[in-house]
Amino acid sequence: MCFPLHSAIDNAYAMLYNAYTDREGGCYMTKDTSISIRMDSRLKAQTESVLEQFGLNMTVVVNMLFRQIVREQAIPLSLSLYPRMSPVEEINYAKAARAAGYKGRTAVSVLGDMESIVAETEVAYDKKNV
Repeated sequence: MCFPLHSAIDNAYAMLYNAYTDREGGCYMTKDTSISIRMDSRLKAQTESVLEQFGLNMTVVVNMLFRQIVREQAIPLSLSLYPRMSPVEEINYAKAARAAGYKGRTAVSVLGDMESIVAETEVAYDKKNV
């Protein structure tokens, strides 16, 4: 184990541990190369300010990102042209839609559709695996 873990470790330290540990439990501690990136100085300062609150620096976070990419075989970013609303914004949006006449669906209706989808999927799976 790279770092001693206590049962009450917080998420930041758990993420740090995961970033420095591979799937087999081995440690990534050798640093034998460096990278250089260009970025807006204001963005850099803002990022460092946020990371400082977590007790992290850019090097640690970049290493965490790269390790997660390797471990998960995916880029851990959510890219969207449509930013998500905050929970309060979603509630206000739903209230406005209801006030404008949106009726929605009953839970029974949604569950019925879900049961139909599951049944169709099971039939398709059974046909495929016969």
